[in-house]
Amino acid sequence: MIIRADGHVLLQKRPAGKPHAGLWEFPGGKVESDENQRDALARELKEELAIVCDTASMEPLTFAEFLPENPIVLFLYKVTDWTGDLEPLPGAEIAWLPVSALHDYAMPPLDVQLAHRIIALGETVFS
Repeated sequence: MIIRADGHVLLQKRPAGKPHAGLWEFPGGKVESDENQRDALARELKEELAIVCDTASMEPLTFAEFLPENPIVLFLYKVTDWTGDLEPLPGAEIAWLPVSALHDYAMPPLDVQLAHRIIALGETVFS
């Protein structure tokens, strides 16, 4: 989760033609076999938003899980320091919003879980 100094968080809208198209999510992606979670997040943020993040400054925050026959776990890291100007992929949109507004955006189920947990954490998210 990318957080600005004013406490607003970044959501990214999935572009048309992708799974969950039109829904808002926390930027990130899949971990490749040769990388750890922080390295994967840094790579994904560079690919999706053209920013560079120091993996040492990423703080684990929470997770969400879906455990059917194909388990999925999303780990959410707090990112407050990056270089570069945010440039979403073609067809994607971004929005900065206060944590209290997370419920106002349609999200995939696991991102909804993450949003609930972030709201429950309240101001501790920003400290």
